[in-house]
Amino acid sequence: MAAAVVPGTLVATLFTVAAIPFSTMTVTSGRPEMLLYFPFPVWGPALGAAVLAYALRRRGDTAGPGTIDGS
Repeated sequence: MAAAVVPGTLVATLFTVAAIPFSTMTVTSGRPEMLLYFPFPVWGPALGAAVLAYALRRRGDTAGPGTIDGS
């Protein structure tokens, strides 16, 4: 599980941190439409939410009822 959660968290953090100067740069340069081409303010938190959901889902890796291993 850590093989997916650690890199996913790292990339989500980098995208979220990069969104601040990128958003500022696009607005001050007069090209706010660039936020539609590269939506870093959305990608970072969305990836973070997906990684969190994955980690919570895979946390108790035991087979539950209704699964192939849990009968």
